[in-house]
Amino acid sequence: FQLTKQNFNAIDEQSLRTRLSEQPTSNLKKALAGFIDFSPPVAEHCLRQADINVMHKVSDFNLDEGSQDIATIFAALEKAKEISTSITDFKGYIIQKAAAGKKGGTAESAEDPKLFYDEFHPILYAQHTNKHFLEFATFNQAVDEFFSKKESQKLDQQAMTQERSVMKKVPNFHFFTFAVDRQTVQCVLGSLFFLTRDQNV
Repeated sequence: FQLTKQNFNAIDEQSLRTRLSEQPTSNLKKALAGFIDFSPPVAEHCLRQADINVMHKVSDFNLDEGSQDIATIFAALEKAKEISTSITDFKGYIIQKAAAGKKGGTAESAEDPKLFYDEFHPILYAQHTNKHFLEFATFNQAVDEFFSKKESQKLDQQAMTQERSVMKKVPNFHFFTFAVDRQTVQCVLGSLFFLTRDQNV
């Protein structure tokens, strides 16, 4: 996968003010969509680094000519455009997400979280720093790793969803799972799945 240099349309503070003033009730992230032709995630990254909350409504910002808000937003967008223009040789990052139903808060989930690949990027964006991620020496390594595991992880997610669905229909199932190995549990769950399915027919 080859990252190439790109050229983007020029923007200025006046056109930025005009764009934002047309959408006072939209949040900043939505208002900028379509206005910039470079990467929106990079723009959000730079805005967050400048302490701009992209989820705030446009009306929360001072759009007057020469205002600090406009100057800060414009400078962040210029930085984002510069990064997007020169993005040719970066590290790679895979952003991970927890399996559905695993939001933490228990000792089990904290010690053995089940994580799945969600996105891959050439930069660790500010909006992702609080998420689980893997870092690679090159972007190509991240891309190869993502696609080599994504399909098998998708199957794992489907199996976990099926397992949770069955366990919800069988009260107190956890009382006997500790006494048998994983393979036996899977066989029991498979049988229960077909039984509960037949009951619903």
